[in-house]
Amino acid sequence: PDRERDGHPLATGDREILVRRGETRLALPGGGKAIPVLETELALAGEGTSRLIMARDLSEQERHNRELWVIANHDALTGLPNRSLLEERLAGECALAEKHGREVALLCLAIDRFKDINDAFGQGVGDSLLLDISKRIAASVPPKWTVARIGGVEYAGIVPSGADLGEDRKSTRL
Repeated sequence: PDRERDGHPLATGDREILVRRGETRLALPGGGKAIPVLETELALAGEGTSRLIMARDLSEQERHNRELWVIANHDALTGLPNRSLLEERLAGECALAEKHGREVALLCLAIDRFKDINDAFGQGVGDSLLLDISKRIAASVPPKWTVARIGGVEYAGIVPSGADLGEDRKSTRL
C-alpha cells in the first residue's frame, strides 16, 4: 500500500485514510489560556466518513525551546546578549537604517589588563567584577540599545538607527 502523510491519502484496500498534521493553539474550557498543540487528524473515507482528531500539548516543548534560545543567545555569566545575538540585531538595525536613510553606530569597549585582577584575586572575584561592570554598562544606555558581551572582557553596544544621542542623557555617560 501507498503510505504518504500530511494531507495525502493512505490506501488501505478500497478505503482511504487522509492524514493531516499541524501545530495550532487550543483554547482551554472556561476561558483559560490557549495552549500550543500538535494536532493530527485521521479521516477514513468509504462507506460513511469517520474522523479521529488527536492533540498533544506542546507547552513544555515551547518552554524548553525558549530556554535553549536564551542559552544560545546570551552570555552565561552576565545574561547580556552574546556575539551571535549582537550580529543578528546589528544586521536588523543596518537593514532598517538603510531603508530609512539613517546611520547605525557600533560602540566597542575592551577592559585592559583584566588578567591581572584574575591573577591577583582569583577568577571568582574577576567574575563578580565582570558582572558588576556588565550591569553598569547596561544601566548607562537607553533600553532600545543592545549591549552585548562579545568576549572575555569585550563589550559592544548598538546605537540604533534614528537614535537621538542628545535626547537621552544616559547615553552621554557611556
